[in-house]
Amino acid sequence: MSKHDHYLKQELYQRFCKTTEIFDFLQEATLDGLWYWDIEQGEHEWLSERFWTTLGYDPSTKEHLASAWKDIIHPEDLRAVERNFEKHLADPNHPFDQVVRYTHQDGSTVWVRCRGFALKDETGKTTRM
Repeated sequence: MSKHDHYLKQELYQRFCKTTEIFDFLQEATLDGLWYWDIEQGEHEWLSERFWTTLGYDPSTKEHLASAWKDIIHPEDLRAVERNFEKHLADPNHPFDQVVRYTHQDGSTVWVRCRGFALKDETGKTTRM
């Protein structure tokens, strides 16, 4: 058994698939929040409540849309995110990992590390991130 096939890792994966409890714990433990993007319908994203509360917003007032966060990201950082995304799509070994500035509801700047990776469907088409 290789270190990548450790029985506890495999057990955790199995439990993760059977219950939402582990995902809920990981979501709560995440510092800045989680996101999941439907690349095929580019405006559709799921953003965790923690993402919004980190930025001082009431999650119940926010829609799960890309435009919601694009309205509060620093314009230079948005351009950098878009460039980095294109590089990551062209080469999956290029990390999508950067620090960006968001405007907190109180007007201050919040620095957030944004990380992700593209997911492909069974045909090899990138569909999610």
